[in-house]
Amino acid sequence: MKRILVCEDEDVIRDCVVINLKRAGYDVVDVNCGESALKKFDDENGNFDIVLLDIMMPGIDGFTVCKRLREKSSTLGIIMLTARTQEMDKVSGLMIGADDYITKPFSLSELTARVDAIYRRVCMSFNSDEKSPVIESGPFTLDLKSRTVAKNGVPIDLTQVEYQILEYFMNNKNTALDRASILNHIWGENYYGDYKIVDVNIRRILSILSLSGALAINGMINLKTFPKKSSITKRWITNNLAVIMLIMISIVLAFVYAVQTFYYASARQTLTGELTSVVNLLSRYAQDSDTNLSSEMRSTFESFSAKDKMELMAVNAKGRVILTSSGFSPSADTAIPDYENLLNGGDGYWVGKAENQEKIMAVCVDISSFSTEFHAVRVVCSLTEVDKAVGSIVIAATVVCALILLLLILTGIYFVGSIIKPVMQVSNMAGKFAKGDFSSRIRYEDSDEIGDLCTAINHMADELSTAEEMKNEFISSVSHELRTPLTAIKGWAETISYADNDPETVRKGMNVIVNETARLSQMVEELLDFSRMQSGHFTLQKATMDVLAELGDAVLIYMNKKIQDNIKIEYDEPEMLPFVYGDKNRIRQVFINIIDNAVKYSDAGGHVRIKAFESNGNVCVEVSDDGCGIKASDLPKIKTKFYKPNHTRRGSGIGLAVADEIIKEHDGTIDISSTEGVGTTVLITLPPENRDM
Repeated sequence: MKRILVCEDEDVIRDCVVINLKRAGYDVVDVNCGESALKKFDDENGNFDIVLLDIMMPGIDGFTVCKRLREKSSTLGIIMLTARTQEMDKVSGLMIGADDYITKPFSLSELTARVDAIYRRVCMSFNSDEKSPVIESGPFTLDLKSRTVAKNGVPIDLTQVEYQILEYFMNNKNTALDRASILNHIWGENYYGDYKIVDVNIRRILSILSLSGALAINGMINLKTFPKKSSITKRWITNNLAVIMLIMISIVLAFVYAVQTFYYASARQTLTGELTSVVNLLSRYAQDSDTNLSSEMRSTFESFSAKDKMELMAVNAKGRVILTSSGFSPSADTAIPDYENLLNGGDGYWVGKAENQEKIMAVCVDISSFSTEFHAVRVVCSLTEVDKAVGSIVIAATVVCALILLLLILTGIYFVGSIIKPVMQVSNMAGKFAKGDFSSRIRYEDSDEIGDLCTAINHMADELSTAEEMKNEFISSVSHELRTPLTAIKGWAETISYADNDPETVRKGMNVIVNETARLSQMVEELLDFSRMQSGHFTLQKATMDVLAELGDAVLIYMNKKIQDNIKIEYDEPEMLPFVYGDKNRIRQVFINIIDNAVKYSDAGGHVRIKAFESNGNVCVEVSDDGCGIKASDLPKIKTKFYKPNHTRRGSGIGLAVADEIIKEHDGTIDISSTEGVGTTVLITLPPENRDM
């Protein structure tokens, strides 16, 4: 007999699935929670072929049950039932060992077809005559009869789906296999799922077998994309560094000009001083009538003390040098620019190159006022040593400027790098954030403006991550809340269509459809309220109202509804309370939401206590339970929209946010206190009606 264990906490869905699987010829055992599933599996010594496992259940969730069952048996077929459409939920189930997943709402024909496929693939033996009993490839050995895998003789634990994929690869060596061919071969052409199941199973196989890509298929290897190099460094070099270099060159040129001017001025001053001394001496000789000026002049030139550094020359009226301190006179056609400058009314100063291309400096003074034979006296010196001194200083200055420029470049590159690195991190993080990945953070320890920016971005990422998680959880929860009644409605509608001669099944199915439709309607209304709150169109129809009447109606609903769940509801009703000015329908909605939460988070045999009283003139309603309680870290966020502290219980995460908004619109408060594992108390406080209104 084909045996199936069905674990589903929603009674209406579980009953519908059980009926149809029994109709398909399966021996079905059903439980309503994860603990019961594990206990039943152990009690039956694992004598089950397939397990249908819901994900969101109170207590131990489906993921944990799947993992524990897979540890107990690698041949067991496990199908996850989920109303959560998030890809990560599906991937997580497959990663921990599930063979397939079915998304609610599903048709009963699809469910039966998938169960049959899993049973054929995982549980039934095959004809060993059709294939060789063993397949070997490198260190791996596949035993086709026992459907086991060994690596170098050591057994490897694989699920039956993983085994079939590995067998398919080893039977098709040196063949490029894509996802479609694998999906069709393993799951069949009528499979309703997507390619993600192939990727997940292959990654698991690669990990278990310690392979780096021997089984890689087309499209599974993604090349890393490197970001383009930042242009900040280039802009800094072309802009700042170019300007700095231009300034440095200008400074060097100005410095060279200043040094040369200084040295040349000093040399001119020295020449002028020597020449002035000679001219003054000759002038005294000329004034002495007993002295022969020409003879004394020759004697002075011959005894010129600085003749080793400069040369003293006498020029006649024709512009020819006729007397020198060295005794050698230049040729008659040698130009004397300083003398010509003097004749033209200049200062008699000249710097240039002599006939031998040596750079010289010359200073000329007119002595025609006291000499008829000589018209002028000039002194000439070489500038070679002066230029060498200037050159040495220029080289030293250039080296210093080059070192300064190098230092600026190094410090600039370090500084630019210190900016580029966090900027690149910010850019990379922004790219990840844009793709919805908020797991990474920027590491920057300096407390400057960039540090403030990085801190702000990290804080933004934290907030976005929280908002994204809450949004995804909200979408998933809403999806679950909508899909669960839809699954029940669809399943029982199909069941009724096959139950022509079974009035009891028809009656039960119609009752389920009516109740689940009402549940859907309530959920949609809650979503509409939330939408109105977000858009600012949430309105109240206020009037004088009796809080006790609305509270009594809400309590009565759950008094009748929760008898079957073995949850005791105690209501302490006072005789009279002050009237409240408010919207009675919205206030009743708040009471229903709070009581529903208390019941929902209580286990079988629990107690929910409700009491109403007056405190400091205000109307108070207190709802307490002895359920699972709320973590201290979750309490501050419990009234935030989308937030759910416990994902194993049904609910969208917006009911309490809507309730809090309604009470605020009535100038009241909702206070929540809770201890994890002990219970939760919710206190609703409303002001009494103002008689002056």
